[in-house]
Amino acid sequence: MRPGHRHVSLNRLLDMTNVLSGPYAGYQLALMGADVIKLEIPGNGDLARRLGADPRLSGENLGVSFLAQNAGKRSVTVNLKHASGREVFTRVLGGADVLLENFRPGVLDKLGFGWERLREINPGLVYCALSGFGATGPMRERPAYDQVIQGLAGIMSVTGTPDTAPVRVGYPVCDSAGGITAAFAVAAALHRKLRTGQGAHLDVSMLDTALTGMGYAWRGPSWWRWSRGCWPGIGVPNGTSPGSATASTRAIPAATRSYGRSRTRSATASSRARTCGSGWRSSGSRCRCR
Repeated sequence: MRPGHRHVSLNRLLDMTNVLSGPYAGYQLALMGADVIKLEIPGNGDLARRLGADPRLSGENLGVSFLAQNAGKRSVTVNLKHASGREVFTRVLGGADVLLENFRPGVLDKLGFGWERLREINPGLVYCALSGFGATGPMRERPAYDQVIQGLAGIMSVTGTPDTAPVRVGYPVCDSAGGITAAFAVAAALHRKLRTGQGAHLDVSMLDTALTGMGYAWRGPSWWRWSRGCWPGIGVPNGTSPGSATASTRAIPAATRSYGRSRTRSATASSRARTCGSGWRSSGSRCRCR
């Protein structure tokens, strides 16, 4: 290591995150040697303290889910709604290299610690805000759970079989991917800080992260057909224009299952041919993917 070069292990990180995506990001940086101090709400702490398969540990506020994402961290409680808590936070913030949080966008601003204030306290701070939909845009205020992101990103649409509705991936893949992305972004910002001395404001969106991983799944004729309302093995009734199927119908093909209980037996082959659009074939009283 060349003289003057600082490694992630020499950086102090304030971790204000909760449950999974944010704590997972902080855990990745702790594994690289960062000094991670977890700032928790007095009286309650991280919700994950009460989550996990071992009731005894959960009852002691050391749930398995919490331990898995927070090993190697130190923990203190700080109440930012109290003047003395804000004073403590300001003091520790001045000696930190990184601030990591996964509140809804705007929460820290309301508490008096928006980006401009943070930069005033510590000009070299790397501030990473991890949320479901990012700090800007029409969905910024919406709550984001892993399964919500899986559905919106299309992950559930390519998981399962033609006989089932879209299936949620069995583990919280979007929370985990969001955490990895946040840790990667922080490491990159710290590397830039070595050269420029500048801090950074990082806005990490779980939905953006999930979408970047869907490039392979979106390729090929199967996706082309599905994106136009055509789900392999599942049809729509005659008289419905497959190509104009609504987004909700395309996103939840299980909704088409009810159509199978109301077949139009009097429909002729010619009428079926007229109502089944491009990329579809007539099958009985239904239109199916070719």
